[in-house]
Amino acid sequence: MIIGFSLPPSDQIVSSMLATELNENATIIPVDYGDAVVSNLERIFPAERIVTDDAGLRDSAVPKWVATRANHTH
Repeated sequence: MIIGFSLPPSDQIVSSMLATELNENATIIPVDYGDAVVSNLERIFPAERIVTDDAGLRDSAVPKWVATRANHTH
């Protein structure tokens, strides 16, 4: 999961690290204030690996993730 980081196109170091080091079967769950993170992630990963339920929710993104997913990600 990626919490609160929109993965801007200018951050090539983090993009490269995620693209090369993240397990190729990992599901990506962006938890973010804005929804730009989804299109930024789609530059690196196939859309079917990205779960968008918790992106673009403004101030409720993190509280919603905690309430619905935090205990289910272990």
